[in-house]
Order: sequence, then structure tokens, then C-alpha cells
Amino acid sequence: MIVSNVRSFKISKAVIKAISDASTNIVKITKRNWNEGTGLLELEVKYKGNSEGFCEMIDSYSIPTGDKLLVTGGALNSVRMKVGR
Repeated sequence: MIVSNVRSFKISKAVIKAISDASTNIVKITKRNWNEGTGLLELEVKYKGNSEGFCEMIDSYSIPTGDKLLVTGGALNSVRMKVGR
């Protein structure tokens, strides 16, 4: 999973926590990379289900910073999201 517009370490932590809290079907989240300059956060998310179900569950999910997680794209085993309002 790639999450864009993650402009601070605090937001990266909030995104990870929100995804973890969003569903009991989240098995594990591993942070692969985060770059403040590009705003990209790369995560590996193990989810009991398919990527379509994950996207339906997480799209527009609020994070503690007041922003939302917005799904912007996806494929069989990958999801692209952004932090926005």
C-alpha cells in the first residue's frame, strides 16, 4: 500500500493507527518506507479478505489528525491512498 500526502512523522503514525483500528480483519501492518520530502508512506498490510473489501472499508476513514484516508487506486494486491479532507 502506498499512502501519499503524509507530510510528517506524526501523520504517518496516525495513518498506521487508523488502519490498525479500522477493522478486526487487519492482521499485521509493516512500515516499509516513509519520505517526508515526497510525502509517500509505504506499508505492507495483511488483511483477511480481498483488496476490494479493504478499499470499501477504509475509504473516507477518519484519522486522528482530522484528515481522512481516501482510496485513489488499486490492483489485485495493491492499494493507493492519500491523506486528505
